[in-house]
Amino acid sequence: MSQNNDITENIEEPSKKYKKTQNVVPVVIRQVLQQADANFTLFGMSCQILKLVALVKNIEVLSTKIVFSIEDHTGSVKAILWLENENEADDLPNINVGNYITLYGCLRANIREKLIAAVHINVITDCNVITTHLLEVIAVRLDAEAKSKEKIDISIRNNPCVDLAMSMGFLEPEVAENEPVPLSKMQTKICEILGKYKDNPVGVHFTEIVNQFQPHQKREMLNALQYLLEGGYAYSTIDNAHFKLTNTSLL
Repeated sequence: MSQNNDITENIEEPSKKYKKTQNVVPVVIRQVLQQADANFTLFGMSCQILKLVALVKNIEVLSTKIVFSIEDHTGSVKAILWLENENEADDLPNINVGNYITLYGCLRANIREKLIAAVHINVITDCNVITTHLLEVIAVRLDAEAKSKEKIDISIRNNPCVDLAMSMGFLEPEVAENEPVPLSKMQTKICEILGKYKDNPVGVHFTEIVNQFQPHQKREMLNALQYLLEGGYAYSTIDNAHFKLTNTSLL
């Protein structure tokens, strides 16, 4: 993963427990909320420090902590910055409601909600940071997915039963020069919808695709979208509800 960094070079953590090398992974809030527990994983990869870019919606300053309510285009979550003493708040950067921030932190979870234990916060002064973050989120997700598939492929190739299964017809070897299968009208229509968002780094949301069809076409549309994803014609981006076209030459 190309996003591994030693955060102690750039961040002054408030606690000694963070003074070690951790992998920093850019994410969006929806990915945080979808985790089953406080162990954030991305296609089996364990992520220690999360990097979020979000808008500050509310700030609550208490004696031992500062609670930030933050949101991006995928959801909202609370981030807690713990204070070692009452005067520490005076040394923090000037963060106001309405500011965009870059936040580094660890996922925490209780019975009611997911939280982010903040390690470091920066106020964003360049809007390009927001766009760059979205591109990083997509790149890291695709990289983690690809590496996960590589591990599965290696485990299959190392299985001595695979050759026997293939010889008995249970598995078919891949053919390198297969002729492309023509797309159906529904599959072509979905490709056209995805193509309209080719310049959007996060692609198109599932709801937008659904709205282009009549209710009685939903099942056919779902099957067509699944075919495009499994066939490599399209892929999911920041989460499982945003999609982009793999190759615009299909239009």
